[in-house]
Amino acid sequence: MQLKNAEIEAIYWSISLWPNNPSNLKYSESDSAYYVGTKITGNLPSYDGSVSSFSVLPNLPSGISINSTSGIISGTPTIESSATVYTITASSEDGSTSSDVTITVALTNSSSTLPPSDTATSPSNLVYTGSPFTFIQGQPIPTITPTVTGTITSCTSSPAMPSGLVLSPTTCVISGTPTTTLAPTSFTITASNPGGSTTANITITINELPVFTSRATSLTWNYVALSETGEYQIAVYDDGVYFSDDYGTTWTSKVYYNGSYNIRGAAISANGQYSLTSSYAQPSYRSDDYGTIWNIISGLDSNKNYCGMSTDGKYQMIVSVSLDKIYISSNYGVSWTQNYSSTGDVRGAAIAGTGQYQIATDGGLTYFYSGNYGASGSWAPYTLSITNVGIFTASMSDSGQYVLLNGFGGVLLSTSGASNPNNFSEIMSDSGIWYCGAVSSTGQSMVAAKKNGNIYISYDYGTSWITVDSIGTKAWNAISISRDGTHITVAENPGFIYTAVINP
Repeated sequence: MQLKNAEIEAIYWSISLWPNNPSNLKYSESDSAYYVGTKITGNLPSYDGSVSSFSVLPNLPSGISINSTSGIISGTPTIESSATVYTITASSEDGSTSSDVTITVALTNSSSTLPPSDTATSPSNLVYTGSPFTFIQGQPIPTITPTVTGTITSCTSSPAMPSGLVLSPTTCVISGTPTTTLAPTSFTITASNPGGSTTANITITINELPVFTSRATSLTWNYVALSETGEYQIAVYDDGVYFSDDYGTTWTSKVYYNGSYNIRGAAISANGQYSLTSSYAQPSYRSDDYGTIWNIISGLDSNKNYCGMSTDGKYQMIVSVSLDKIYISSNYGVSWTQNYSSTGDVRGAAIAGTGQYQIATDGGLTYFYSGNYGASGSWAPYTLSITNVGIFTASMSDSGQYVLLNGFGGVLLSTSGASNPNNFSEIMSDSGIWYCGAVSSTGQSMVAAKKNGNIYISYDYGTSWITVDSIGTKAWNAISISRDGTHITVAENPGFIYTAVINP
C-alpha cells in the first residue's frame, strides 16, 4: 500500500507533536552542607524527557543560584543559613517535574563547625562510645553524640540507619525511635569535610520489648540463676530446689525439705554443669552433673544466706547472715574454708567471671570485697557514702568492672569495679524494696526488679533503663539474666516464675 502525501504529513505532525513530559528529576546531592566564602561544587540534575527551564522555591541562600536552563546549582554562599528544603521544578511546554534538595550554610568564623577553606584538615578519630548498641522497638533511644577530632561538614551511614533512627547530616549525632526490629548489624559512619573524611564502625541491635511467659507452679520463690545461654536454670523456694534444662520452659523438683527452711540463694556455672544453693536453716546443696544429683555441703554453720560462683564453677562462695562469715571453695565446691568473719551481717554474694573479684553485702551501707579470689586476708569492708540504700544483693560482670547493688530504697551501680565505694552512684531511688538485680557477662545488659513494682532493663551498661510494664507490677523477689544477655527469668514471692527471650 502506498501512502499519499497528505497521510505522510499527518503522521509526521502527530509524531513531532507527541508530548515529551519531563520526569524523574534528581540531583547528585540531595542533602548538602556548605560554608560561607567557599565556592561550592556544582550540584547537577538528571531527568527524563525534555526540559526548557528550571526554577526554585524558596530562593536559594545568598550567593547560590540555579541556572535556569541547565538546572545546575552553583555559587559561593555569602551568609549563614540553617538547613532548608528547596523545591526545584523542571518545566517544558508539555509539563513539569519537581525534586527537593536540602542546603545548610555555616559560618567560617570561630563559631562555625566548618573549616575555612577547601584545604581544611581532614577530620579524624570519630568514636561512638557504647557500641555495640541495643535498642527497643518503639522506645526512644538516648541521643548518641560521637567525639571527633576536627570539623564535620557532612555525615553519612552505610547502610542507611534503621527505620526510625536519624543520623544528623552535619554532626553525626544519632537519635530517634526505632520502628522495627533488627539483628546485630554493622554500620559504617563517615564524617567528612572538604579536606577529607574519617569513619567509625558501630553495631546496632533492635529488640522487641520482652514478653514474659508464666512457668512452674506458684511457690515462695527466693532466687533464680541462669547459665551462659539460659539453657540451664536453677530456682529455689522456701522448701526446695527446682531445675530446668530447657531455658526455663519446664521445671523439675530436685531437693525438697518437709518444712519451711527458707532456701535463699542459688548459683550456676556458665555451662550449667555446676550448681549451688544456700539454705538459712538446713544444709546447702551442690551439683556437678547438670542438676542430676545433689549433694549436701557439710562443715558450714547454719543461717546461710546467698551464694555465688565463678563462670567455670571453680570458685564458689556462701555467706552466713547472722554468724557473719564468708565461706569459699576453690575446687568446684568439694571443700570449703571460712576466709572472712565480719562484725555485722553478711547477706548478698557475687563472684566475677574468673573468680578473682568477689563481693558480699551486709544489708546496710557496708560491703566486703576481695580482689584475690576470695583468699583469706584479701577481704576488706567498705562503707558507702550513699546513705539512703541498704544493700541486700549484688551482681557483677565477668571483668568485675560493672557492679550492681540492690536493696532497701534503691539500686546502686559502679562502672569502675568495687575497690572504691565512691565508684557507686544511685541509679534508682525510692522507698521500695529492690531485692534483686543481675548483670550480663559484658555488663551491657542489666535487669532489676522492685518488690510490688516493675521490671527494669538496661541495654547500655546501666546508662538508661526501660520499664517493662506489659507484665504489670508483682511481688518480684528474684531476677536473673543469662550471661550472654539473651534470656531473663524472674520470680514472685509468692507467685510464679516468668521467662522471656530478649534477643531472639
